[in-house]
Amino acid sequence: MTCIIVADQQDLHADLVIQRLNEFKLDLIRIDPYLGDIDFHFDSEYLDEFLLNGEKVRFKNVTGVYCRMALESLSIDSNNPVTKYSFSEYIGALNGFLLRIPQVKWMNFPWNESRADGKIYSLCVALSFGIKIPKFIISNHPSKINKAALGDKNPVIKPITDFGIAFQDNKYTDNPRSYNYSAPFTSELNWTELEARNEIVEDVPFLIQKKIDAIKEIRCVYVDGNVYASSSDYNRNSYDSRLVARTNEVAHQIDFELISKIHALMNNLGLNFSTMDFLLDQVGSYWLVDINPSGNWLWQELNMGIPISTAISRFLTK
Repeated sequence: MTCIIVADQQDLHADLVIQRLNEFKLDLIRIDPYLGDIDFHFDSEYLDEFLLNGEKVRFKNVTGVYCRMALESLSIDSNNPVTKYSFSEYIGALNGFLLRIPQVKWMNFPWNESRADGKIYSLCVALSFGIKIPKFIISNHPSKINKAALGDKNPVIKPITDFGIAFQDNKYTDNPRSYNYSAPFTSELNWTELEARNEIVEDVPFLIQKKIDAIKEIRCVYVDGNVYASSSDYNRNSYDSRLVARTNEVAHQIDFELISKIHALMNNLGLNFSTMDFLLDQVGSYWLVDINPSGNWLWQELNMGIPISTAISRFLTK
């Protein structure tokens, strides 16, 4: 039996999962697409098998695929068109034959993850299952934004995708069409600055969200029907957890009603794994602010003993 791990060689999450998988008697194949060191061969006369580094692998013998990368969207930064072309062909071939592995064995199946990775789509689906979402508006027309509907406090602004072009160093840029900037971070929206820079907003649509008066940040991890969570103090000086250290973080138990809604959401999205970020307000309501089908979780296991890698390895060896 074979388990395939698609991850960067420096990915410590994959390292920990592989440690757990070593307890099982199966063949492990780790693929880092950026290394390009995998020799593969697929022949249409033998639809049920392929060769990886000269070793025959039958699709029916693959117990699971743990994919920590969005294969369809991978690209390489190079000024050499031949290099870009070669990498694109390599990814296309690799993705093509891996998709022959049954969908139920993936964590996560690429097409499902790509769909769920869209903030607008996934948040709207979550709403349909009764999960609370802070009111949000997506617009590039400042004059049509109903400020009153977003409350009396400055709302939160966040990128729609990971390829944001409207911010640099957490501030508006003067060149929103430049693709050289790193992905923007979630931050408080200053209405005055927005109105002074209408020309930027008219170029780039933003997701503007009502600010929640939160007391805790909740990080949930869904793994094959299990929901794990941790809570930390809400940092009022930052709206993006990637920018600050979490404080007083402990394992957290969310209520059964929300767990049931998360199960329904994940089943609808076709995900076997996802992280979710909630804000817990003063009256005990949970507000979903982000869904990340390939989110990180390592610190939750190392710092709090939450057995996420064990749950992942169990799924991959069913």
